[in-house]
Amino acid sequence: MFSASAWAQTPPSQKSPQSGDVVNGVIFYKQFVNYGPGKDSWINFALKMPPDWKQGDAIRGVMCICTWKNTPDGVMGNLRSGSPLIQWAAKNKFVLISWSQLGFFTTSLSNDEMGQKQDEDWSRRFDIAARKWEYSIQQLTLKYKLPTKDFLIDGISNGAQTAHRLVLRKPEYFAAIHIHVNSSYDIPTPAGKSLEWLVTTGEREYGYAASQRFYYNALELGYPVIYKAGENLGHAGSPEIDRLTVAFFDYLLPYLPDYRDKAPQFKGDPSRLMRHPGYVGDWLNQQAFPFEKAHLVEGRYQTALPTREVAVAWGPLFEK
Repeated sequence: MFSASAWAQTPPSQKSPQSGDVVNGVIFYKQFVNYGPGKDSWINFALKMPPDWKQGDAIRGVMCICTWKNTPDGVMGNLRSGSPLIQWAAKNKFVLISWSQLGFFTTSLSNDEMGQKQDEDWSRRFDIAARKWEYSIQQLTLKYKLPTKDFLIDGISNGAQTAHRLVLRKPEYFAAIHIHVNSSYDIPTPAGKSLEWLVTTGEREYGYAASQRFYYNALELGYPVIYKAGENLGHAGSPEIDRLTVAFFDYLLPYLPDYRDKAPQFKGDPSRLMRHPGYVGDWLNQQAFPFEKAHLVEGRYQTALPTREVAVAWGPLFEK
C-alpha cells in the first residue's frame, strides 16, 4: 500500500531510480511485463502530481505524455520539460503520467500500406503490448489512487505511434488524444470515434501523405477530428502546434468529468461542436474561416474547428 514515506526525495547520489523513488517532484514506477518466452521486459512509468497536491487529495484528471524516450531518466524528464502542455496540466490540476515505448510498429510503413499478413503480424504484437500496458496502468492507478479512465493523451514522434495505437485498442481509458508527426499510422477502428482527436503533422514530414489518409479514414468512420499540417514543418514540434494543442484541450476541459466530484460525469457532448462547427479550416492553404464562409474551402481540404479560440490557434483566421 502506498504510504507518505514514498514521497521522500531520492538522494541525488542515487543514479538509477528505483520504483517508488521521487526525483525533483517526479515519481518513478516500474512494472514488470512478460511478452512471452525470452521476452520479459519492464515498462518505465513517471508520475507527477499537480502543484499544491497533498496526500489524500482527489485528482481532477489524468494527462498522459508520450514521447520517444525509454530510459527511466528520459521518461521522468518528459514531465519536467516545462512545455505549454505540462503547464496546462499543472494549472488545471491534472496528474501527469508518462511511460516508455511499447514498440511493435515501423515508422517506414503505415498499416494500410502493408500486406494482410504483415499488418496482422504487427497488429498482433501491439495487441499484446496494449494488454500489458492495460495491466500496468491498472496497477499504477490503484497504487496512487488515481482516476482510471477519461485520460487525455498527447504523443509526439514515436510517442504518437504508441499513443494512437493504444487508443485504438483501449479507447475506454481515454477521452481525447493529440498526436503529432507520427511518420506512420495504424488503421482507424470504429471504436476510436468515442474520443476527440487532434491530428497534426508537418508539410515536410515523412508521413505527411499518410497522415492525410488517416484523417480521411477517420472521418469516414465518424471521428470528431481536427487536422493540421504545420507550414514548412518537418519532423519537429513548433510553437504553432503547441498553441493549437493547448487550445484543443482548453476547448474540451468544460466537458470533461472532474474526478474531484462525488459523481464525475461528462458535462454535455464535446463532439457536438465538431459535428456543427462555428469555423472551418483549409488545411492545404493554411487558412481558417467562419463556417458561413465554408464554401471558400474545397471540401476535401476542410477540417472542423469548433470554437473561435481553436480557429485562432489553428489560424490564421479570416473573418471579414
